[in-house]
Amino acid sequence: MKRLLFCSQESLLVKGLYGLLRDEGFLVDHVEHPSEAVRQCLCNAYDAVILDTRDIGLSALDAASIIRTLKSDIKVFLIGGGGDGRDAMVVNVPLDSDELKRLLADSLRSSVQL
Repeated sequence: MKRLLFCSQESLLVKGLYGLLRDEGFLVDHVEHPSEAVRQCLCNAYDAVILDTRDIGLSALDAASIIRTLKSDIKVFLIGGGGDGRDAMVVNVPLDSDELKRLLADSLRSSVQL
């Protein structure tokens, strides 16, 4: 089972995606702030991180950069853009759940060592 960290303060987004990701076979942890996401990545092993780009304090883009610097094997996704594609894949808004599922599956499948 793939482990995923989801970072968002938007309750509607959390309600909409948490169940969808869990139903896709992910073990999902949730935090509200990008700084918490960085801390969780230091303490736990994740296959992917999804960051909502609505920021308070540390920006999601900065968190993505820190996470990728510390743990380059983690796939990072930014909901709502703002990235240049170097540290994270950008997921556009309005969010298409099927597209997110496809991006996650393709990205995580390509990272599996054979």
